[in-house]
Amino acid sequence: MPKQRKKWILILIFFALILSMVATVPSEKSYNQWLATQYNLKCTSDTVTRDCSINGQAIERKDKTERHLFLYKKTTDEYSTNKGNLTIKSLGIFGHYFDISSS
Repeated sequence: MPKQRKKWILILIFFALILSMVATVPSEKSYNQWLATQYNLKCTSDTVTRDCSINGQAIERKDKTERHLFLYKKTTDEYSTNKGNLTIKSLGIFGHYFDISSS
């Protein structure tokens, strides 16, 4: 196979990978489902408040930071529980969320 053809094939594969990353950035709904599965954390919200619980015990949501960076989504949630603070960091890529919390 000529070098020029290999080069174009690699370029096409690269752009297909980038396009698939953009098209599969997970949604807020899938993030909430991931929280329920990973942490048994469930939240209900209306226009003013957001009520959250872990294993049926009420917790307070302190902060949420979301960075949508075109190819992926990075989310940090901070909660206050009766046992202290809980910080959940996640990376959303290729339609899935991954826990990147250090503790």
